[in-house]
Amino acid sequence: MPDRRDLDRLNTAQDKAVELAIADLKKIMARLSGATPEQTRDALLQAMPALVSKWGDVAATAAAAWYDQLRAEHPELPPYKAHHATGIDADAVRTTTRRLAGGLWDSDRDQVTAALAGNVGMWLKNRGRETVAKAVDEDPAHPGWARVPRGGTTCAWCTMLASRGFAYKEKATAAASSHRACDCQIVPNFGKDAAKIDGYDPEALYKQYSKARANVVARNGDGHTPTDREITDELRRMSAAQRDSRNREYIEDENAREFFDALDDLDRTAPRRALAARDAYTGSAYGTMNRLLRDNVGSEYDRENVRNLRSLFTTNPSRLDRNRILFRGLSLQDVPEVDSIFNDEGFVSTSLSAKVAEDFVANSEGRHQVIMRIRARTGTVFVPGLDSERELILTPGTRFRVRSRTERPDGIIEMEVEAL
Repeated sequence: MPDRRDLDRLNTAQDKAVELAIADLKKIMARLSGATPEQTRDALLQAMPALVSKWGDVAATAAAAWYDQLRAEHPELPPYKAHHATGIDADAVRTTTRRLAGGLWDSDRDQVTAALAGNVGMWLKNRGRETVAKAVDEDPAHPGWARVPRGGTTCAWCTMLASRGFAYKEKATAAASSHRACDCQIVPNFGKDAAKIDGYDPEALYKQYSKARANVVARNGDGHTPTDREITDELRRMSAAQRDSRNREYIEDENAREFFDALDDLDRTAPRRALAARDAYTGSAYGTMNRLLRDNVGSEYDRENVRNLRSLFTTNPSRLDRNRILFRGLSLQDVPEVDSIFNDEGFVSTSLSAKVAEDFVANSEGRHQVIMRIRARTGTVFVPGLDSERELILTPGTRFRVRSRTERPDGIIEMEVEAL
C-alpha cells in the first residue's frame, strides 16, 4: 500500500518537471529581451503550448510510472498499464498567455514571467494528477482512492473531500479536474486495508467535517440539510478560530485607541510637507508613489512625496503598543510559498479592519486575490493613514514570512504572514 515516501516520490518528480519547464520559459524570455511587447507576446503564443505539452508529457509519464510501480506490488491484480491523460488544451494555454502578456506593455517583464511560471506549474501538476485519475478509472482492479493533501495545512474544500479517506470508488477524473489550483494528489490503494500515509489523517479530517456539519445544523434547525458551501464556510470559520487561539498573543481590534492617538499626535506634530505627502499617498498618488519605489519610474512630484512620507518613519514614528493582527488585501500574479520570505519595496498599506481587506479584493482584478493576516509585533513602526480605513502604513521594503495559506471556496487566498 502507498505511504508518504511513495507520495513524496511522485511530488518530487512533478516538481522537477515544473522546475525544468520554468527554466525553459526563462530562456525564452531571455532570448526575447530586446523584443517589443507585441513581438514578445506573439513569440510566447507560439512557444507556450509547445513548452507545456513537452513538460506536461514528462509529468504525465512520471505519474503513469508511479502508478505502475505501486500496482506492481500486487501481482495478483489483472494486467493493466497506466497511460497519459489527454494532452493540454492549447487554446486555453494561448488564452491565458495572451491575457498575462498584457503586462508587457507596462514594462513588467519579470511579473509576466512569474505569472506564466505559476500557470506552467499548475498545468503540469494537473496533467500528472489527471494521469493518475485516468488510471484509477480505467484499471480493471477498480482500486479505492483518496484525495491526499500535500502539506499539513489545506483549504476547507480539500479538508471536506480528503476526510473520506480511501472510501472513494466513483470516477477520479472528476475529482482531479475540480479545484484545479490545489496541491492534493489522487492516491490509489490496491490493498485490502486502508493505506497509512504520514501527515494524512482522514479520521481527524472527518471529525472536523462532522463538527462543521453539526454546527451548521445547530444554527439552522434539525431539519436543515447542510450544503457543501455551508460546510466549507464553517470549516473556514473553525480554522480561523483555531488559528486565533494559537496566536492569542496577537490582538485583533479595528477600533484600537492607539491608532487614533497616533493620528492625533502626527497631525499635531509632523511637518506640513510630510503631512501633505501622507495625504497624497492616501489619496490619488498611492499608485505612482509606490511605482517609483518599486520600478524607479515617476515624476519629481512623486519623488518629493516619497521623500517626505518616508521621513515620517524616522522623525515622527508611531509604534504598536502590543502584538496585533493587521490586514492587507492585494492582487498577485504569483502567491508566495509557505515558509518563504518576500517583501514589497513600496509603502505597505495595512488595516486594523478585516473588512477593508475584503472590500479591496472584492473590487480587484488579477490572477490571485489575496488577503494577508499580518502578525505585527509590539514596537512595529507605522504611519497612521486614512482614519476611515484604520490604515497603518508600514515602512517600504517590509519583509514577511509566510506561515500558512489556504484557498477559500470563492477563490480568495488567505495568507497568514509574520512581519519581520
